[in-house]
Formats: sequence, structure tokens, C-alpha cells
Amino acid sequence: ELFRYAQYDRGKERDTMSRTVQIQPWYCSHLDQGTLCGFDREVIEAPTQPLLHQGARFLFINKGEGVLRLQNTDYPLRPGALVAILPWQLSEMVQVDSPLAYFILRYQLDTVNGVIKSICNVRSEPVRLLEEMENSPVIYCQGRDADRIQQLLLTLQAETQRGEGGEADSPSRGIYEISLLVQLMVLFQRIGMAGDGRFGHPRQEVDKSEIFRYLYTHLSEKITLKSLSGIF
Repeated sequence: ELFRYAQYDRGKERDTMSRTVQIQPWYCSHLDQGTLCGFDREVIEAPTQPLLHQGARFLFINKGEGVLRLQNTDYPLRPGALVAILPWQLSEMVQVDSPLAYFILRYQLDTVNGVIKSICNVRSEPVRLLEEMENSPVIYCQGRDADRIQQLLLTLQAETQRGEGGEADSPSRGIYEISLLVQLMVLFQRIGMAGDGRFGHPRQEVDKSEIFRYLYTHLSEKITLKSLSGIF
């Protein structure tokens, strides 16, 4: 009941076959569709079906090893891996060597991105957080970096639980959640830019689901079929 479905053409693996892909809903909480972020824990012991994400999320691996396929590129997962999944990206756990236990943080990217552009960017310089999250979506955290990421996520979990527990909502809680999300995105960028933190590099081939992501990230522009065909 929570998912709609679309057909995903896996041309590399099958020329004529296609499989069903679940489309994840955009909202962060099943209890309140207007909430800013939602936190969950998950354990998987086997590969999963492809998921097309309408909303943004972070995954932080606590235990286990496996391989995540994100936008047709495979990334190894192990404890300390932090994964950034953006709207209209396609993900699939294609290999689970040992049961994977991880945190899931769902959040409203549009809201956070708007705050970064309008409030946090006091120097009026280009902010390339999303661009770098897209180019290198998996980083590896260790030592102090891993502790800081985990603490941020647990603090966000506590905030989301306060809201779900029926406590009176207040503007200050939303501001605090946004500040924590911005911190998480900045840490993702800094750890990735450190060099050893990066798992992956910008992929070269275009996946069909990239068209959805491109439209989403260029909503303010006048886009035509001709311009799309030139890009893709």
C-alpha cells in the first residue's frame, strides 16, 4: 500500500527483460507526512530489490559487509560507511557477505538545501554539497570521524522520537533538526575531501533514472525534450 511501481530496464544484464522496481515515498514518516526527518534502523541478510527514491536519505553502516549498487555503480559497504542517496536515485543491495545493520535517516532535501542557500551561506560563495554528494555518494568514516557521525545521527534520532512521542512541536525543534542535518552534510563533504574517505568516483555512464534526478534538480529551468535528449 505504501509503494507505487515502475519498470526498470536493466539493459546491461538483459536485453529484453525488465523487472519491477519499488518507488519509495517522499515523506520521512508514516505518522506525519510533513515531518522534516525520520530515523530508523534496519538489518538485512540477503540482497534486496531495486528502490527508486523520491526522497533523500543517509545510510550509516554499523555492522556487516556487502555491496550497494547506486545509479548503476557498485560500492563496497563495511562498518563506518556513510551513504548519501539523493531524490530520484536508484539503489539496490546486490551482495550481502555478512548481515548488514545500519541507520537510515530520511530527510526533506528541499528544505535543508533552501536553508543552506539562504541562511548558512553568509559569504555568498557557491555551495557544492549536493554536487559532491552526488559525485562521491559513499565515504568511509573511521576513528573520531565515525564517532562524530554516529553521535549526530543518534541526536537526530532523539529529536525525531520527541516529535513522534506526542510532545508539543515548536519552531526551535525544527531549527535544531536543520542545523544537525547541515552539520551532517558538511561532515560528509569534509571526510570525503580528505582523500582516504572516498569509496567511489563520478560514474561515466548515464542510467535512465538519471532523467528523473535531473528534472528534480533543475525545476527552476525551462526544460524541453530537445534539451534533455542533448544531455542524455
